Amino acid sequence: MKKILKGTLLIALLPLLLTSCEQMFTYSMFEWAQRDPSNLSEAQQVSYAQNVLGTGDQQAMADAYEAIKDNSDPEVQLLASKLAVGASGLNEAVASAIDNMDAIEDGSKNIEDYLNTIDAVMLTNAADRMSAALDDPSTKDSVTSEDYVTVAAAIVISKVSDGTVNDLDSDVNFETDFDAATYGGSPDKDSTDWKEQTAFYIQQSGYESTEMDELLNLSA
Repeated sequence: MKKILKGTLLIALLPLLLTSCEQMFTYSMFEWAQRDPSNLSEAQQVSYAQNVLGTGDQQAMADAYEAIKDNSDPEVQLLASKLAVGASGLNEAVASAIDNMDAIEDGSKNIEDYLNTIDAVMLTNAADRMSAALDDPSTKDSVTSEDYVTVAAAIVISKVSDGTVNDLDSDVNFETDFDAATYGGSPDKDSTDWKEQTAFYIQQSGYESTEMDELLNLSA
């Protein structure tokens, strides 16, 4: 069980490394941006959200997400998706787990402790907001492979965190569940089946489901 959960966290390793430079910023905002963003104008809310993204301040990102989540602009929805990932604590959990991998390997630390720090609801929000952003073709063009992989990881990890998935080896078949071919080559991002949603984001990322399988079992 532990190695499976460890593998689940490692699915986020690639986007974490590729976006780690964002985490180097310190939280330094103008005075107006330190107020409750819900009291700002719509334009100021978006500006605030852009500034807090990547600061590492989970509460600020959560507040910014709440302020802009209902903004119908597709670009703002994309921003909200990225904020939700940041607010979930996913990056921090992965970074901490990687830093303590030796302790996890020898059993002195539990991977569940890191999983428990992740806000599964925010991960679901990230997928929902990304889906809304992708409804606009021009916005879709600005979504990167790393964005797609991150949302795929968010969906899987949210299902592990909320107990939907107990063991990836028995609950998920990578050759079918996350393979676009299983869904006629065109999995639906808005499907009620989380596995089909994940297949969509993996397909859009340019990766194959088998590559995700290899990444998940990197630590086996």
